Amino acid sequence: MITRHGAVIWVHDEAVLVRDEAGAPLFWQGVMHDITDRKRAEQDVQRHLKELQAVYENGLAVSRALEPREIGHELVKTFSRLLSWQHVTVRLRRPDGDDLELVAFTEPGLTSERELEIEQRFNALIQKVGEGLSGWAAQTGQVTDAVIELGSQH
Repeated sequence: MITRHGAVIWVHDEAVLVRDEAGAPLFWQGVMHDITDRKRAEQDVQRHLKELQAVYENGLAVSRALEPREIGHELVKTFSRLLSWQHVTVRLRRPDGDDLELVAFTEPGLTSERELEIEQRFNALIQKVGEGLSGWAAQTGQVTDAVIELGSQH
């Protein structure tokens, strides 16, 4: 339901038809319960289950793959499929410095002809720890809902 203030709420409606002695309908009597908190909690649980499934499947993919690009492509594929993320970028931080290497990404509507162009643009934007959201995540070791670029839509 939408409240008069425009907020969306979930309700559970229990109603019974009240009849007179002859069985003719008189009116409906009912009770509505606001179950918005429960529904939001259920949605959160579903989102967390998908995230856990993505982590599990990515763990399997990583254990089978040996090359960073292969691992990155598996991560991108799994996150895009399970979490409906429109954009995923996987960057590898080189252990000997602050360089970040783009190993995999996805972009909505990307054609194979534009893939190299987009990859070059992504590489030009973020090359070092501290640059952009993924560079910030690599620098701080923290992630937010906006940063799941694995250095990574809830």
